[in-house]
Amino acid sequence: MLKAPEFEKRVGMEVYLTDTPGLGGKLKESPSDFIVDEISIEPERFDASKYAIARVRSTNWETNKLIRELARALRIGRNEIGFAGTKDKRAVTTQMMSFPTSLENIMSVEIPGVEFLDLYTSKYSVQIGRLIGNRFDIMLRQVRKPVEEMKEIVKEIAAAVLESGGFPNFFGIQRFGAVRPLTHLVGRAIIQRDFRKAVEYYIGFPQKFESEPMQEARAYFTRTGDFEGTFELMPKYYSFERSIIYHMIHNPEDYIGALRELPKNLLMMFTHAYQSYLFNRILSERIRRGLPLNEPVEGDYVLSAGGLGNPDHSRIFPVTPDNLEKVKRRTREFRSFVTGLIYGRYSVYAEGEMGEIERKVVESEDIGAEAFVIPDLPECTSSGMRKEIFSHIDEMDYNVGNGWVRFIFTLYKGSYATTLLREFMKSEDPSSY
Repeated sequence: MLKAPEFEKRVGMEVYLTDTPGLGGKLKESPSDFIVDEISIEPERFDASKYAIARVRSTNWETNKLIRELARALRIGRNEIGFAGTKDKRAVTTQMMSFPTSLENIMSVEIPGVEFLDLYTSKYSVQIGRLIGNRFDIMLRQVRKPVEEMKEIVKEIAAAVLESGGFPNFFGIQRFGAVRPLTHLVGRAIIQRDFRKAVEYYIGFPQKFESEPMQEARAYFTRTGDFEGTFELMPKYYSFERSIIYHMIHNPEDYIGALRELPKNLLMMFTHAYQSYLFNRILSERIRRGLPLNEPVEGDYVLSAGGLGNPDHSRIFPVTPDNLEKVKRRTREFRSFVTGLIYGRYSVYAEGEMGEIERKVVESEDIGAEAFVIPDLPECTSSGMRKEIFSHIDEMDYNVGNGWVRFIFTLYKGSYATTLLREFMKSEDPSSY
């Protein structure tokens, strides 16, 4: 079994599904190399209704910063803009959004790299999580291998993934920050009520793949703790960091208030990143022990498929000796999904060997479930859940050329394209993703 590089181990991705050596290469050399089209659940159309609905195509926009810029341009609150899921920054993404404003107001907005398509009105807003999945058209470049060797590697790995019916549903590196993968450390500090440490992680701790000015600013802060000096060094386009620093300059010791300078959904993502780290460790250990991913064993919990084929997180049940064979059959047909623990306030551990894995990982962190209720930052509170450990994929198109591979595939929501492509790349460099 091939072991993952250190930067992936630090976020809990410790193993691969496939044993074929990887291509290397680099994703997102330009935004047009990573095209993501959301498969949306469209709000019903109603004439002259409260919400303007648009399919928003953006190029090289991080979702939270795009929302803030749209809110500013439309003169509405950023929390009033509805969207189903966050997307990659260095990409061309198309996603459904809702705005409590007129179509005329939407059409008057001009933001570089942003287009509004298929406008209409509805009584209903777009809700977080209300999507089916995403279609991907991705170019992998800078592959330094002979074309024939590239073709053989892609063929072998694609065959192994398709034969398995999918791949391990790890939370990909971008969940933790592709260039600076430590959002889970911010989340852990928040869960531990060490809000000062959370701010220090967010502002300091430079990573070698960031720009030199950013490394300089972060290194200075880590060395000195001087917010005023860091503010002077911090590049102006790092608006979230600058907002926190500005708050700390004018409100010394108010670390909770500083964190609240961030959008609520970004704050919540810190908790989610820490939970994702634990989930990744649990999934890695299951793979190491040779337990199947797309077949239940006694003690597992499984989710039933909903009407759209996605796992329905409200329909969860245990696997027992009495129903094991039936659930195995349903899982082979992708009508049930084996799960792993997303640890939170009301977590439900599996039984059997999977339960042993989950308890062992959680106990190693020395954090109780009650820690996920955070009165000082209630937006970071999390109940926990169970999440499918296997990402289904039944087809993939690819083309191989001199130094590049093009991949086209569709994934259900909750799955990462980069997690699939890591099986093909097996890169030692986090900036490759």
